[in-house]
Amino acid sequence: MGLLAVLIAGLTTAAVMLAMTVQEAQAQAERREEVLGAARQYAVNLLSVDYRNTDQHIQRVLEGAASPFREEYAGKRQAIVDAARKAEGESKGESKDAAVISMDDDSAEVMVLADAVVSNKQTREASRQGVRTAYRWKLGMQKVRDRWLVSKVEMV
Repeated sequence: MGLLAVLIAGLTTAAVMLAMTVQEAQAQAERREEVLGAARQYAVNLLSVDYRNTDQHIQRVLEGAASPFREEYAGKRQAIVDAARKAEGESKGESKDAAVISMDDDSAEVMVLADAVVSNKQTREASRQGVRTAYRWKLGMQKVRDRWLVSKVEMV
């Protein structure tokens, strides 16, 4: 009877450890999908600009940003507005792919591949469709109050 009790205890312990491992793997996969989704959306937000409503664009970008990138971008606010309005610039971003480079519970580095169709006064004269431009970024992500925010943007 003692051997059976030891065997049952061992099997129970193994089952509990396996369940905990599966739960941790599921939680990690969920965090990974959250950070990838936030990074992809941020790339679209960065690239989607319309000179007629630049304030909305900037607000969208700032809402998804954390320090130090938030302050860096906010400091360029007027230059961004002036350039977009002067060129009558429009851009529609599209996320193509993203991959996690590294990640822990509250920070991550993500590589994002995105394209944008950019048009302005000059491109509209040359091509009605605009010019497709490819962007490749390494984004530093921080988890702040249950949201993944971008803290660093690096062109690669």
